[in-house]
Order: sequence, then C-alpha cells, then structure tokens
Amino acid sequence: MRRDKFIQTQEQKVTVQNAVDGYNAQIGDTNRSIAAILDAYQVKYGNGTRTFGDLMGMYTAALKRPAVQINEGSNGPDTGKVEGTHLLKSSDGTDYLYNNAEYITTADANAAIEYFNKYFTYRTWELGNGSEYNTVTYSDSIYDKETDKITDEAKAKEAITEYNNLAPAVQVSLNELEIRVATGPNGTEQFRFWQIKLLKQRILLLTQNPVLQVQDAVLNFKTVSANVLKI
Repeated sequence: MRRDKFIQTQEQKVTVQNAVDGYNAQIGDTNRSIAAILDAYQVKYGNGTRTFGDLMGMYTAALKRPAVQINEGSNGPDTGKVEGTHLLKSSDGTDYLYNNAEYITTADANAAIEYFNKYFTYRTWELGNGSEYNTVTYSDSIYDKETDKITDEAKAKEAITEYNNLAPAVQVSLNELEIRVATGPNGTEQFRFWQIKLLKQRILLLTQNPVLQVQDAVLNFKTVSANVLKI
C-alpha cells in the first residue's frame, strides 16, 4: 500500500481482492464469516494499532482506486484518456474523463503538471500513413529529437529520481495521460506514464554502460521497437 490509499501494482490488486473476498466469505455451512470473527481483533499497524476490520476496510477502499502501476489492458499495455498535461485535474467526472476526486486532489493534479513540465513535453506526432498519435518526450533541453540522443543525462536522471519521490496520487494523475509510442511506420503501442519512466531508465543505463549495450544487442532485448528511444 502507498499512503494507505493505493495498491502499487495491478498484480497486487488481484491478490488483495482474493484476500478481501475470502475474509468476507461464509465459512462452510455456517452463517458466519472470517470477518465476523476477526473484525474487532487489534493488529499493529505503523506506530499504532488498528482493528482487523479497519485494515480490511482500507484494502477494500484501495481496490476501487487505480493501482500506481496500472495495467488494465487484457491484451497488453493500456493507456490513459487525457490528451494533454494541462488538462489533468481533480474531478467528480462531470467535467473530466475520470471521476477521481476521491483519491486525487487539485494539489495532486497541479503537482503532476508541474513535475511533467519541468522535464517532459507532450507532443502530437505523425505516422507514415498520416495518422497522428500523442506521445511524451524529454524536453528539448534534455533530448535532441533530430539525433535521438539524450543531451543532458544528469537532468534525465533527476527526472527519474524525482518521479520516484512523487506522492502516489501524483503518479496516478500522470497515468491518466494518453501516451503512444511508434512501433513502425504506421503503428503505435500504448503506455501509461509509469511504464515510460521505466523505459527511460533503461535507456539511461544502456547509454552509460558499454557492457550492457553489448549484452542488450546479443540478447536482442526489445521492450518496444527502437522507436521507443524517441521518448
């Protein structure tokens, strides 16, 4: 759990769901559940204690929120719906594509925008067939799109470090962005922002370590096509 509100990964959400279901399930032919037996039981949590019922209630509430490392696509990665960083916000869903006010505040959304604008640019690029897609690159001061090279590795590293220190609600807000990466002249693959961060981290590692570059070539490691270097 992150800040008692968010489950870290999609896989962990499945595990937590199974635990919650089992906790509330009826025991055999009785009319009792494990919850009825353990709800009042005191457990140590952080610097204090909570009842088991409170703890399971916290997990149940977290299941209704997106995971920090969300991946809800049944056939591979999915992406967000928001086409522009400036559009990120906290909303009850009446004026926005997400009903996220319960777990993202206006301050969280503003922090996401501030972080993004410090290091990244949201761009609309064109494929060979003329269709457009939304993607993310490092800002021009960090990345040269003409040479496909990171020009300020220190700043690029700083972006990754700062992302890791963001509040989980801010990371979840960034995941609402629609992000696609070209996989060829006419195709794209979709990503969430947390996945883009990991891809950039790998690019930095390869840039700094010739041994890893050789190993990468030998193993033919491909998270996505070579076009991912554009991000």
